[in-house]
Amino acid sequence: SLVPMITLSNGSKYQPDLYLKPTQVTIEVKSTWTLLHSKKALAKNRLIQKDVNDLGIKFKFVVVLPRQNRAVTLPPDWHTWSLNKLASLFLE
Repeated sequence: SLVPMITLSNGSKYQPDLYLKPTQVTIEVKSTWTLLHSKKALAKNRLIQKDVNDLGIKFKFVVVLPRQNRAVTLPPDWHTWSLNKLASLFLE
């Protein structure tokens, strides 16, 4: 299905990776690097999660951990967590 564009609170446009039309779930997939590699990247990803929550969009933020052969679906409130708490999700 076509992935809907989302306008974020800062005015920028955002297009998630996947949209599952039957369940109306939007999915964003990241590696730990693309999620956390800089303060700017982390701030943008936190803004995305906050804004989709505020808009009431069914949304899953999935972080792929290829070296561990697994993926982690972040909880909807992860954007409020400290960096240490967030990083703890990715430890084996």
